Amino acid sequence: MELKIKEIRKAKNLTQGDLADKVGVSVSYLSELESGKKPANTRRLAQLAAALDVEPHELLSDVSLSEEIKRHLLNLSQLSEADRDAVLRHAEGLVKNQ
Repeated sequence: MELKIKEIRKAKNLTQGDLADKVGVSVSYLSELESGKKPANTRRLAQLAAALDVEPHELLSDVSLSEEIKRHLLNLSQLSEADRDAVLRHAEGLVKNQ
């Protein structure tokens, strides 16, 4: 899934260095996220969205995302980091037990 990090970053007149500093990652790592060489997990999406002042689903370029997925991403982004981790561990456990 492609992300619109670069597009939104540029629209907000931020350099890669500016955004990397806000998110707490290296410029090279941010570059890999922007180019799609590295995937972003939900925690990273939430951090990027917060730094760019957008909702997490706005970073996703796939317009076919369902409203349900958008709602889940929004809910996850509003949880504390510890709660996001707990939800993700629970979801991963459910998937493994199928």
